[in-house]
Amino acid sequence: TLKKVEKDLQKFCETHIELYRGDSFQVLVNEAGKAVLCAVLIRAMLIRKSWDARMSVGIGDVSYQNEHVTQSDGEAFRLSGRTFDDIGKSRLRITTPEKEINEELVLTSAFADDIISNWSAKQAECIYQTLAEGLNRRELAEQTGTTVQNIGKTLRAAKESLIGAFIKRCEYLINHYIEK
Repeated sequence: TLKKVEKDLQKFCETHIELYRGDSFQVLVNEAGKAVLCAVLIRAMLIRKSWDARMSVGIGDVSYQNEHVTQSDGEAFRLSGRTFDDIGKSRLRITTPEKEINEELVLTSAFADDIISNWSAKQAECIYQTLAEGLNRRELAEQTGTTVQNIGKTLRAAKESLIGAFIKRCEYLINHYIEK
């Protein structure tokens, strides 16, 4: 499942996913602004399969990049690791080197996490196909053998517009305040 997601994520940016310890994975996204989109897509793909994951997204420099993601190092990895240690029952947290940005991201991530954690497999499927594959409602309806109205209801129930706004806001914050 993660290898399928990794292939789809390549449309947006260079991404490497490495599995380890049997039930864990680490992701390296070469374009920091796309990291949140990648995290949402990974969770959507997992929820489609009746799974989920706790994810800590660290935004920062990568000072050492190994061919094995799990052996790489840098600010992004350390921020992700520290946040993951404190993630508790949350399933999505984003941390940057900027305290003020983090204060906003804690709140917005909590809202997005609540929405994503309540997706059905069908909602996750529709969100994934909309975001990763760029399918519109008509194309989704044709592909799934349902009506455009049913797809619209599914996407509204999944809070597609709020998740889209969350992804865009995070990308803006990262690209304009962190990457400079």
